[in-house]
Amino acid sequence: DRSENMFCLEEYYQKNKLVSEHAAAMAAMLTGNGKHRSLLIDPSTEAKTQVGAKELTSILDEYKRQGEPFKSQLQPAKRAEIRIGINLLKEKLKVNPKRIHPFTGMRGSPSLFISKRRNPNGWREMIELRQVIKQSGDIEFVGSDHWVDNTRYIAMSRPKPMEEKPEPAPEYIYV
Repeated sequence: DRSENMFCLEEYYQKNKLVSEHAAAMAAMLTGNGKHRSLLIDPSTEAKTQVGAKELTSILDEYKRQGEPFKSQLQPAKRAEIRIGINLLKEKLKVNPKRIHPFTGMRGSPSLFISKRRNPNGWREMIELRQVIKQSGDIEFVGSDHWVDNTRYIAMSRPKPMEEKPEPAPEYIYV
């Protein structure tokens, strides 16, 4: 929203389906959630693979073949190292004492809101995902992270915050 809040209202969490089946289910879900300016997909779906003697295609291409809203609105999310994206989500979940809560109007609010009832897999992943430091010193995330990946892609791909227009200086009339 205009206050840079992010709302996770519903998840689509299925596997072992055709792209056409995923697309139909997601399009139906999107219909109930209002107008969308853009739809994001995992950036790895851009990878082209050979399907014929002279044809290259990708999962992204397959979704775009499914028609609207995918054809015109679907774009790959911005690539970002997983730790950066997860850190951003943690920052958004942290309560900022100056931030106005969008539901209560009171000060003291995070900027990421997740419907627990409609995002059960997201809640499970956030609880179970673990950070492990390997012997090499590299950090690895262990556990299911499909929902977390999607959410961090959205957070990393959001447009820059809107600049607030400065209020005009009051005009004084001296008599």
